[in-house]
Amino acid sequence: MSQTRAPGRPMGRGPGGGGPFAGMMAPVQKPMQFGPSAKRVLGRLRPERGLVALVVLLGVVSVTLSVIGPKLLGEATNIIFDGLISRSSLPGRRRRRSSRASAPTARTTGPTCCRT
Repeated sequence: MSQTRAPGRPMGRGPGGGGPFAGMMAPVQKPMQFGPSAKRVLGRLRPERGLVALVVLLGVVSVTLSVIGPKLLGEATNIIFDGLISRSSLPGRRRRRSSRASAPTARTTGPTCCRT
């Protein structure tokens, strides 16, 4: 029995042997020395150094806001909750004074839910 093949298709290629992603199956080649490769990349980025600096700066700002955002949101939630509790107290009862309205005190570490 003779093998027949479709025109324009090489023989001997099974699944994963060809196609547009065939090059992705090759092993990764690592440079012997990292320094010269890093210098070459930085040399190629030199004309774009202003944009690279902007990207790094925006990355730092993003991380800073990601850390500060939840803390600010927690403080705002505490202030709103204190306002709702003070409004809902019964007439004739003494309202609880918000610790935020008093003079500033030393900051303590730990959860804000347990402060008095």
